[in-house]
Amino acid sequence: MRLVLDTNVVMSALLWGGRPYQLLNAARLGVFESFINSDMKRELENADVLVTGDEDLLTLKNHHTFWIATPAGALAWLNIPV
Repeated sequence: MRLVLDTNVVMSALLWGGRPYQLLNAARLGVFESFINSDMKRELENADVLVTGDEDLLTLKNHHTFWIATPAGALAWLNIPV
């Protein structure tokens, strides 16, 4: 499973913890493959889920090739308890 964590999610994880941190930790443990590099467009082409807190992106819900989810939605989809 490949998830793209946007900059807001990564920074939130590093600064405040919570659900975004749980996602980073799950990536570290190998639950999913995380893409957080600067070439987001290339990674999005290979992503199953874009994890974001950006309301404008979240209103789209789905892209033609991937799902757009909140950190909480991604954790639920991965069956990781919160």
